[in-house]
Amino acid sequence: MARDGTKTRERIRREALRLFVEQGVDGTTTRDIAEACAMSEGNLYRHFEGKEDLAWILFRDNYAALAGELEQAIGEGGDAATTLRRIVALLCRLFDEEPFRFRYLLLSQHNHLNRVSDDTAGPFAVLRAYFEARIAAKEVAVGPATLATALSIAPVIQVATALVYGELPGPLSRWCDPITDATLRGLSL
Repeated sequence: MARDGTKTRERIRREALRLFVEQGVDGTTTRDIAEACAMSEGNLYRHFEGKEDLAWILFRDNYAALAGELEQAIGEGGDAATTLRRIVALLCRLFDEEPFRFRYLLLSQHNHLNRVSDDTAGPFAVLRAYFEARIAAKEVAVGPATLATALSIAPVIQVATALVYGELPGPLSRWCDPITDATLRGLSL
């Protein structure tokens, strides 16, 4: 039976994500990743071109996946307040269940956003399109849509940051209702 390397690539991705969050991309070496995966650096290079390639792939794939998850939450319908509650709950759950993924997207976005093409549906673009429609329908009074988008995710990010630094006790889902209430007030909903 031929091995396709899928399990190995997934292990590399998982360990690299953890190391990139714990040590930063710049502070992590290919040797660190290989050691965490109990393999040689040469084996790592059979699966990825290098650390920067791996960092980009992790960002791109997780960025697109989060956009899809947000599209699904928005697609469930409801008024703006109901949808916003669902979005905040999704982000809180992501932080609690996949903290490395959440933190990597948050920490690495500035390093990788310049590589995201205009036609890539990222989380911010998905939310901005949602708010454009809600503003046009007069459901959301705060605009432009970019401001509404920023106001909708800033409370989640700031509370998550406080948890990361130990300034608030976790899990983030514990704070979901206050975050949602603050978000709804910020958007005058």
